[in-house]
Amino acid sequence: MNCDSHVKGRRDRGFTLVEMLVVVAIIAVMAAVSMPQIARYMRNYHIRGASQVVAAELSTARTRAIMKNVNLGVVFLIQSPTTFRYVIEDRQDGVPAPRDPVSTILSTAALAAEQVGPLRTLPVGVQFGGCPGFAPNDVGVRFTRLGGWCNPGSTAACPDIDTGSTLLLTAGATATVCLFQQDTNLTRFLTINAAGRVVEQQ
Repeated sequence: MNCDSHVKGRRDRGFTLVEMLVVVAIIAVMAAVSMPQIARYMRNYHIRGASQVVAAELSTARTRAIMKNVNLGVVFLIQSPTTFRYVIEDRQDGVPAPRDPVSTILSTAALAAEQVGPLRTLPVGVQFGGCPGFAPNDVGVRFTRLGGWCNPGSTAACPDIDTGSTLLLTAGATATVCLFQQDTNLTRFLTINAAGRVVEQQ
């Protein structure tokens, strides 16, 4: 009696070959259905991350301009096709001073320590510019104490930025940053509206 119940218990614990094949087939079908979605996600991952980093730095520059109640401004500067940062033009030591050129702030250690944000780098394979039909005309934008932005070179209060790479487009009341991923040809656009807020577009 004990022997029979032992054998029966052993049979109940196992799976048949048919059951195993059914499970494997279900897993294979689910993998086949989900693979295109996973591949699309992986292609978009780097450029989506890049746009989020750039949008965050633009927002940081704008926030600093508001918080510090700047007289001169805070510049969002594209330094190269893959690097960017913000530069506070007002002196941070409380000494009233005329606007130094951005290149002077960047190259003067004492000024850079207080007025220059960290250099940010885009993910590998992503760069500014390169988008079809995109014709950049500026190296950056300047945020004012109210959080709006001004087109460098448009007025005496918003002079040209004397350094950087011309990879940002200013036109009318908006400025646009284009991000291009070389190996997939994917693009993403960030638009800065008249109020200085960043809007992300595909």
